[in-house]
Amino acid sequence: MKLFLITISVLLSFCVLLLCIPFVGPQLGLAGYDASIEPPGEQIALPAGMVNVQDHQHSGRDVVLVHGHPGSAQMMRPLASALHKLGYRVVRYDRMGWGYSAQRPADQPDNPSAHAADLLALTSEMSMQHPLFVGYSYGGGVVMEANLQAPEVVNDFVLISSVGKRRLNTQPSLAGRILNSPLFKRWAFGTDYTMNIASAAISNQVMYPEQALPGEFEGFMASLSLPGVPTHWQRENNERYLRFDDYHPELVRGCALILHGADDQVIPQSTAVYLAESVPSATLEIVDGAGHGMVIAQPERLAESIARHDQTCSRATP
Repeated sequence: MKLFLITISVLLSFCVLLLCIPFVGPQLGLAGYDASIEPPGEQIALPAGMVNVQDHQHSGRDVVLVHGHPGSAQMMRPLASALHKLGYRVVRYDRMGWGYSAQRPADQPDNPSAHAADLLALTSEMSMQHPLFVGYSYGGGVVMEANLQAPEVVNDFVLISSVGKRRLNTQPSLAGRILNSPLFKRWAFGTDYTMNIASAAISNQVMYPEQALPGEFEGFMASLSLPGVPTHWQRENNERYLRFDDYHPELVRGCALILHGADDQVIPQSTAVYLAESVPSATLEIVDGAGHGMVIAQPERLAESIARHDQTCSRATP
């Protein structure tokens, strides 16, 4: 009995220590936020600040990839490579406040509308001609906002695992509420140690229900560990990220493809169905065996769908 109580006490102490590390670790110098990721690309000046751009040059059509939340352009690298192999010029960039891009001034709003304005400014600055826009997760909301701001520019787009307005009387999943809670995020990104634990939990339980890709996922998590990211995550969440009902897909116009994983546990499939029903002329494609992280897990599969959409949309456009 005594041994049992000692064992229980040790386990409880370890659990308490694990839970407390993120809150006291930074004061003790345990938080590193330093990881080996790809080097910066080209720095382009936009009205809101400097933006880091990775440009995969090719003679084919321009494709712009907008990454999710949180993260950086690094999470879109597998999809960019797959599209580049199919002959596309692919541009991916760190949204303002993420990756190597500059932080947006604290007195300026940081929401999908602001990011949409950045996206439009970037395409103009780089002189892109009729680009195809691809938004992943939160990036899908950014692309929809850009369509509302400039439908003549953003009139051909793909939404992958996208945020969007839900049907009435629907609520986010329990997993989604937990993963987006301030307490979880403060714990998960308090130190490198707990970030590794959190990334493993997300990888195994949410992002890749069918397959785990620890190497690729570590690279994805590394993109979160640049300076300022945890603070920026909180700030952007305080804007419009989780207020799905602020999106207006019924006002979105253009040639649209909506791709969603059948096993996505972060954004429910019902959201994708509702988006497809709301956006006129949108095509919905459910990817079997794919979770929310399919841009990393199944880039070739997604690239093929995007290429088919490009051909179909081009034929339909006079």
